[in-house]
Amino acid sequence: MNSIKPIFKQEELVAVCAEIEKRGRFALDLEFIPEKTFNPVLALLQVATDESVYIIDPLSTVQLNLLWQKVADKRIMKVLHAAKEDLNIIRQISNLTPRNIFDTQIAAGFLGHGYPVGYKKLLAQMLNVQINKSESFTDWLMRPLSELQLRYAYEDVCHLLPLADKLMAMLKEKQRLDWVCNECAAFFCQENLTDIRDYGYTRIKGARSLAPQKLAVLQALCELRIEEAKRTNKPLKAILSDITLLELSRKIPSSVEDFNEMRGINIEQAKRQGKQIIAAIQKALALPQANWPSWPGAEMITDAEGLSGDVLYAILKVEAYELEIAPELLATRNDVQKLITNCRHDCHEDKELAVLKDWRYELIGKKLLSILDGAQVRVELDLKKEIPVKVSL
Repeated sequence: MNSIKPIFKQEELVAVCAEIEKRGRFALDLEFIPEKTFNPVLALLQVATDESVYIIDPLSTVQLNLLWQKVADKRIMKVLHAAKEDLNIIRQISNLTPRNIFDTQIAAGFLGHGYPVGYKKLLAQMLNVQINKSESFTDWLMRPLSELQLRYAYEDVCHLLPLADKLMAMLKEKQRLDWVCNECAAFFCQENLTDIRDYGYTRIKGARSLAPQKLAVLQALCELRIEEAKRTNKPLKAILSDITLLELSRKIPSSVEDFNEMRGINIEQAKRQGKQIIAAIQKALALPQANWPSWPGAEMITDAEGLSGDVLYAILKVEAYELEIAPELLATRNDVQKLITNCRHDCHEDKELAVLKDWRYELIGKKLLSILDGAQVRVELDLKKEIPVKVSL
C-alpha cells in the first residue's frame, strides 16, 4: 500500500466496496470536526484494503450508504483504533449498527500494552513504525486538502491491517483472540453505541455544592440547553455556557431583567433564551421535593471498605501485570468496590459484575472471592525480578 487513491465518483466507491466484499475485511478511520456544531461534521473517510488506501470525500456527491452497509455487514471484519466515537458517528448517520469490529486499542490491552494506548505509540511498539500526528487538529473541512493532510490521513489507516494481523497472531498464541472478539462485540453492540457525550448536570463544575432544589433548576436548564443545541445543531457553549448555567441555578432569577444583576454570566447569551430560561426555572421550582434530583454516586462506603477496595484492586493490578492484561479490562475500581459491598450484604455471587463472568472469573474473580471469604494472602516483593510483586493464596 504505497499510494493514495481519492474517491470522487459513485462508481469508484462501488468498485471499492466490491474489493471489500472480495477481501472480507478492511480498515477504516474517520476525520471529523466535533467543536463547531452539536453533531460532529464528517469531513473525511479513509479506507484501507489489503491492496490500496482510499480517501473518500463526504463533502462530494459520493453517496456513502453502500460503504455503511459494509460496516454493518457481520461477514466483513472492520479494523479500527479507538473505534467507539467513529462508529457512533456512523450509526447516527446511517441508522445502522456496525458489526464484526476489531479494535486494535482493545486488542493491545489484552497484550500488556495498557489501556487506552495511543495509535502512534502502539505502532512504534508493535511495528517499529513512526507516524506524524501534527495534523491531529487540522481543519479537515478545508478544500483542497494539503499534501501534509493527505499524508496524515493515509498514515492513520494504512498500518491498521498489518497491526491487526500482528495483534491477532499474538492473541492466538496466548489463546486470547476469542476474548478480544467477544469484548469488541459487547463494547460495540447496539445498546452501547449511543451518544457517549455527557450533557447532564453532573458534569457542570461546581454543581456538587448546590442544594437539591437548585440541582433541579440546573437539571432543567441542562435539558433546555441540549434541546436547543440539537434543534439548531450548535455546540452547547453557543447556547449557554456551563458558568452561565451554574450562576442561573445559584441565583434563580424570576425575570429576564434579573440577568443584568448577575455576575459571571454571558448576559447577551442568556437573554437570547431568556423566556425559555425563566419558564424552565419556574417549572423546576414547582416540582415536589420528592422529584428533586440528588447527586448520584456510589453507595456510601466506610473507611474500612474503601481501604479494602484499595487493597483488593492493588491485588488485581498485580495479577493483571503478571497476565499482561490492562487492569481496566479485567475490572474497574468501582467493580471491585461493588464486589466488596455485595460481599458485605452476603450476595457476592452477583453475576451482573463482569469480573464474575466467563474468563474474567477464572483469571481474577475466583481469587478475589476467595480473599473476601477469608483466604490468607501472601505478598512477595523482589525488585530484582522481572515481575517484582507476587500474590499467592
